[in-house]
Amino acid sequence: MPQRAGFWIRVLAAVIDIVAMIVISIALAVMMQAIPDVNARTVQTIVYAAWLGYTTFEIWTAATPGKLILRLRISEQDCTPAEFWRRVLRWSTKQFWLIAYLFFLLSTSWVLYAIGGFSSLIVTIGSLYAANDDRLTWHDQWAHTAVCRLPPRRGAGARPIPPPIPPAQTPPNT
Repeated sequence: MPQRAGFWIRVLAAVIDIVAMIVISIALAVMMQAIPDVNARTVQTIVYAAWLGYTTFEIWTAATPGKLILRLRISEQDCTPAEFWRRVLRWSTKQFWLIAYLFFLLSTSWVLYAIGGFSSLIVTIGSLYAANDDRLTWHDQWAHTAVCRLPPRRGAGARPIPPPIPPAQTPPNT
């Protein structure tokens, strides 16, 4: 039976995703530097767009690669599979700061930079709410979702669990 994932397992999934994104960002930056006449703003824009694309795994597969590795899935609050549009709402709420910052890079509007920074702060504070008893972040509460941990898989090499041993029968006293 799936159950809601706790704070630390979600932090571990985020760390896995951040490490993967750092590797992707470095690879993109190195590739972009090989192209003549590419400025830093273009490299930043491409790296942030790649990060945004990476996070869309939450929409398409109901989990980022970090969550997939740890068997976590975005679901309804009762741990049933979440609808597509509910996952889109959660993703857009959680990634609004990144979307605003990407538009800032494209337009140089400092208002978008400020909005992105403020919304990043709100998402960060709201993510700490996963440490509460209900294990829901603010973006989970907003979208009526939860991150649930799936039970371990029963692999081909796994031994079946034997049925419980019945209690010993004692003879009736005469």
